[in-house]
Amino acid sequence: MVIKWRFPKVSRLLLHVIKPFSVLLMIGGLYMAYQMGSSLLSQVPPILIVAGISVPLVGLLVGYLMATCLRLPIAQRRTVSIEVGVQNSLLALAVLQLSLHRAEADLSSQAPFLVALSGTSEMLLIVLLHSVYGKLRDCH
Repeated sequence: MVIKWRFPKVSRLLLHVIKPFSVLLMIGGLYMAYQMGSSLLSQVPPILIVAGISVPLVGLLVGYLMATCLRLPIAQRRTVSIEVGVQNSLLALAVLQLSLHRAEADLSSQAPFLVALSGTSEMLLIVLLHSVYGKLRDCH
């Protein structure tokens, strides 16, 4: 905030540098999570995979519908949607890993791990699609 207030040109330059770097960090983090999670998820039943992928999507939809019913402005609808869609699965994962023995923790962590991984992947996909849409819209 201080940089933006005192040095607006530097702030704009930093934003241009940080945005692509943060996308690369997210993609790298997802890649590492998929690699590390492959052993954890090797015995996951397909129905659990479907549930793990659908939980964030259903949360996004329910959050948006609730915000629409409350007649919130569109920007706030999106915010509520994201807040509802991105649950505290990482917190659940940490509690399970720290509370149970290794074998029990690994088995119990499959669902929260899938939800966290798919939620992050879905949010990254939404951000990338929104960015591409904005660039295409500006071109026309």
